[in-house]
Amino acid sequence: MPRENIVPFILQVVLPWAVAAAVVAGAVAGNVWMVQRAYFPEERPWEYSGRAEAVVTGREERGGGGPAPPAVKVYVEYTPGGGAPLTGVRLRGDGAIAHLEGDTLPVAFHPDAPEIPFTLDTLERPGPVTRAAGVATALFFGGLLCWIGPAWAAEVSTVETRWWMRRRPARYGGGARGAGPRGR
Repeated sequence: MPRENIVPFILQVVLPWAVAAAVVAGAVAGNVWMVQRAYFPEERPWEYSGRAEAVVTGREERGGGGPAPPAVKVYVEYTPGGGAPLTGVRLRGDGAIAHLEGDTLPVAFHPDAPEIPFTLDTLERPGPVTRAAGVATALFFGGLLCWIGPAWAAEVSTVETRWWMRRRPARYGGGARGAGPRGR
């Protein structure tokens, strides 16, 4: 590419694609952050610092049959750090359905909301959103690269045609129409 084509190439090809990539990356990161913050509070384990020993007081199974497993709800009773005992509170988290009535287990809760307990398994290892976010991000940016690569190559070939072909001498196919060896 001749030197006089570098600045237009950077301004009309490289810069817009870089800005578009930055906007897409910012939008994806912002959306992932918002979804995780709004819908998956158990993914922030550092906020659930309250601990208590809980006893499973109830287990409710609904549905099931066929390929669908039953929907299981587990209820516990515990006393959050010096407060009044809480009974009939639904246990949340990955390993909640494995517990039967009478089981004793440690639970974690947010100090501001002790009535929402989680199993410690949920907070001590990466949750489904954290695992899925890594895979989804890799797939998204890999797909984006597969789309941007050919589009960028097409843009580069268009730029070469626009600037380089106009500046090439007539004997190599550039310049005015019909001025080449075949145009006579």
